[in-house]
Amino acid sequence: MYYNADLLDIVQEHGNAMSLGFIDDIVYGMKGYSDEENVDRLSSILRETESWRRRHGAQFETSKYVLVHYTKNYRRATKAAITIGNTTIQPSEEAKYLGVIFDQQLNFKSHLQQSIKKGTKAALALAGVARTTWGVPYRYARQLFQTVIAPRTDYAAIIWHRPKQNGSTADTTQIRKLNTVQRLAMKAISGCYRTTPTAAMEIETELQPAWIRLQTRVLLAITRMQSLSEAHPIKGRLINALRTRTANISHRSNLENILQQFPFMTGRLETIDPFIWPP
Repeated sequence: MYYNADLLDIVQEHGNAMSLGFIDDIVYGMKGYSDEENVDRLSSILRETESWRRRHGAQFETSKYVLVHYTKNYRRATKAAITIGNTTIQPSEEAKYLGVIFDQQLNFKSHLQQSIKKGTKAALALAGVARTTWGVPYRYARQLFQTVIAPRTDYAAIIWHRPKQNGSTADTTQIRKLNTVQRLAMKAISGCYRTTPTAAMEIETELQPAWIRLQTRVLLAITRMQSLSEAHPIKGRLINALRTRTANISHRSNLENILQQFPFMTGRLETIDPFIWPP
């Protein structure tokens, strides 16, 4: 990560640009009003990365490059491509970064579909090892769900889940699909009848509904962000999300949505001195 740090600093000289990096996975983003403009500015950044590559004797795998024009406006053109040397990168409809699939409209339908597929596979595997007459006991079957299945389906929920304070997300298509995975797992854990109501299984297994579990994960992630150092880069994102918006904005970021839906999350966390007993 230290070795590749210069690649992330390249965007500092380009306005409305951003960079993300984890080990050898680098992402460049450019904000603009046309695909041609964004491609031209991204090409300038990539030319600088090529200079860095030659100086350091590194090798980039251009066949793994992915270009996506993210927009929710269907009238915007999204056909502009990037050419690097003899390689032309055509725009794609989605890209996967650190296990999260980002589709062009940022609806995360592809990511949810993949999560449901993984969760269903894990729930069926749990049903194969947890039987009413033999197999792992109830306690361990429940633990397998909490430590294996739920983390698979809830991975990066802060990115793709948008909770509401009034609990209206409980009836969304997203949550209904996740409830299907949890229902399969709860039937395996409790050994109940196939027609047992979902609410009854949640009570018997002492498992939270999917919408509450996801909301908790998102709020915990925001709490961790707010407790970071004031010098942390994400603090600027939080400050921007807290600003009052008076214009009619068609799409708000997840940070803006969460901080507006849950006003109590905007308070500053205070440090509490530990109480030791006995003195």
